[in-house]
Amino acid sequence: MNNLVLRILTGLAGVGVILGSIFLSEWAFVIVFMLIGTATHFEYMRTIGHLSIKKPLFEIIYAIIVGLIFILIQNNTFFDARFILLFSGITIVLLLGFLIAEVFYNRDNPFQHIGLNILGIFYIPMAFGSYINYGLSEDGMHTWFAVGMLFMVWFNDSFAYFAGRLFGKRKLFERISPKKTWEGFWGGMLMTIACSIILSMVFDDLTLLQWMIWAIIVSLSATLGDLAESLLKRSIQIKDSGNILPGHGGFLDRFDGFVVAVPFSIAYLWVLNFFNLV
Repeated sequence: MNNLVLRILTGLAGVGVILGSIFLSEWAFVIVFMLIGTATHFEYMRTIGHLSIKKPLFEIIYAIIVGLIFILIQNNTFFDARFILLFSGITIVLLLGFLIAEVFYNRDNPFQHIGLNILGIFYIPMAFGSYINYGLSEDGMHTWFAVGMLFMVWFNDSFAYFAGRLFGKRKLFERISPKKTWEGFWGGMLMTIACSIILSMVFDDLTLLQWMIWAIIVSLSATLGDLAESLLKRSIQIKDSGNILPGHGGFLDRFDGFVVAVPFSIAYLWVLNFFNLV
């Protein structure tokens, strides 16, 4: 019970900070999500460090810098084309740096380490960069996207957790995450759809049906993202990616579904836009 209260209080504080940044200003939004993205990526790098013989601080700092650049260069609202082109070139050089750096380390699994580092770049910073970029426009915030994305992920995570605790019996993916159940999955999805119905009443940028389809996509992709992170932690035998968020673990534990749901969501919205449905 104490852990549940702590989980709820931490969640409410996080929601307050994040929503405050969205409604305060575009810069507040960018800064807050750059910080969250960087912290999430840092935890990923620290997590995969368990697979390495050595854990040099240089590599962690190096990866964080690359992640920040990926977040920055995707935003064409705040930065002009020359800036984006320059840092795109720098990013390519830094990515190749992962390959070159392995020459100087005596590891049993150098290419596994390279692959995990590069995967982390596309897994986390690209997702946060895409979210920041799509959440902004030349005339201000795409508030409907920024808010809708977050609330549907939050509803899916929260109600899957509570439905699983109250009604969970049938295991969803026992070999990866023994505590997840089908009852929790369906509870999360149903409440995410309910959330999308409420969002359709607040924001008229999408139709009710489009909001509901988006909710299903978010629920499925966020659940798969959660399972993927559980698989990563299980493969290296750790429980949480961190402990900075009381009751929740680390940032990677909290945003594992988000980083997978974002690209699927943007792909869906691109399809709607391509066919002039929004």
